[in-house]
Amino acid sequence: MEGKSTQSTFGVTFARDTRDSIFDPTEGSKNSINLELTGGPFMGNVDIYKVNLKSAYNFTLFNIGKDYPIVLMIGQRAGSVKSYGRTHLVPAYERIFLGGADTVRGYETTGQIGPETGGEIYYIGNVELKFPIAREGRRTMAQLAAFFDIGNSWKNLSDVRFKTGANVGDFKMGVGFGLRIVTPSLPIRLDWGYGLNHKSGEKRGYIYFSMANLF
Repeated sequence: MEGKSTQSTFGVTFARDTRDSIFDPTEGSKNSINLELTGGPFMGNVDIYKVNLKSAYNFTLFNIGKDYPIVLMIGQRAGSVKSYGRTHLVPAYERIFLGGADTVRGYETTGQIGPETGGEIYYIGNVELKFPIAREGRRTMAQLAAFFDIGNSWKNLSDVRFKTGANVGDFKMGVGFGLRIVTPSLPIRLDWGYGLNHKSGEKRGYIYFSMANLF
């Protein structure tokens, strides 16, 4: 729908971070809840609210040699965006589209996961096993990673199907491997993901480049 909109948003995030490193954690966790309110008392002509929950735990399974930690990361995210007041439908640009480098790898963000017009609730689970291949002192410079992702987005809770498959409401899974390079200023990720629950005719493997951690 064509037109103009004006948005004014107030948000707050509560977080607890016990990781031993921001860019290359080997132990500890980060848990957060983010709340956002758009419109209403903050004016504008778009009324929506968002809730996002994130949780990630890092475990050193064992060390190779003196100081080459094999690290397991388990992360989960869930949230929703809903309209209220004067806004009857969540704007398309605020809806949830999964896929790509940061959610469920092995899929594009163009409607391969969830409703083609975008979802309003979502769940994502990520598991990564990381193997250092170059260390400098106690700092990882490069590492390999193997990963498993699962998730989906839905319009309503009643649309959730607690099974994996190619149907719109089913959970979608992806697996793959990647390279991590940790610089003093930012982490770099290069991943290849393969989707396990594609519809017939869809491409199944994708390469992703990102300059940020997954969590």
